[in-house]
Amino acid sequence: MNKVVKTLAVVGSFGVLAGTPATRGAVIVTEIHYNGNGGETVPTEWIEIYNDGSETVDLSGWDWGDSQDGTFTGNFAAGTSLAAGKAAILVAQSPDTFAGIWGPGIQVIQTDIGPGLANGATATNELVVLRNANDEVVDAVNYENALNGWPDDNNQSSIYLKPGSLDVLSNDIGTNWGLSAVGVDGAYEAQTLNPDIANATLRDIASPGVVAVPEPAGLAIAGFAGLTLLARRRRAVRA
Repeated sequence: MNKVVKTLAVVGSFGVLAGTPATRGAVIVTEIHYNGNGGETVPTEWIEIYNDGSETVDLSGWDWGDSQDGTFTGNFAAGTSLAAGKAAILVAQSPDTFAGIWGPGIQVIQTDIGPGLANGATATNELVVLRNANDEVVDAVNYENALNGWPDDNNQSSIYLKPGSLDVLSNDIGTNWGLSAVGVDGAYEAQTLNPDIANATLRDIASPGVVAVPEPAGLAIAGFAGLTLLARRRRAVRA
């Protein structure tokens, strides 16, 4: 059976569900939370990956890290997978801890370590890399902080890939990324302070579990125009 991306059209407080087949075939990095509020530590930093293809991808043996530092996680456990049109968070915190911060229903792949992500990243000191079981690069994002069009981080918000930029080439361009803000492209405030950051005073802002995608061609929604569609990536539910 073909998998479908479920999309949520949002205008103010109104929502309409629609479905469109996933056609592009890549697992890409779509969000990076490298500077949480307070003195964040390596285990509290995370990235989000998204399966923009039409088939489930086996992630067994994959890893991620910072190739410029030469720091990578251990291999993801056998049987780890990512369904079409879904996303997962890669983080060293436990799924229960992450759910306590951001809410339930988000797929979390817990890694043995969390590669340290620089807050003041430049083109020469930070390269987020996702690798498959053969150590081949699946996607790489050479993010920067407030340089070359990249967002200026605020010690609270993640950076995320904007609608229309969901591919491995577009996510190399700084202007295709935005700083997460409550109510914009699905971003929301965490439910609680991160318990692993002792001096945090503000709840972080990000969009784990929500990705902004372009409105599919031919989608008819009476009475509304120019809607932003938010694909909600959740764990697959077995029939």
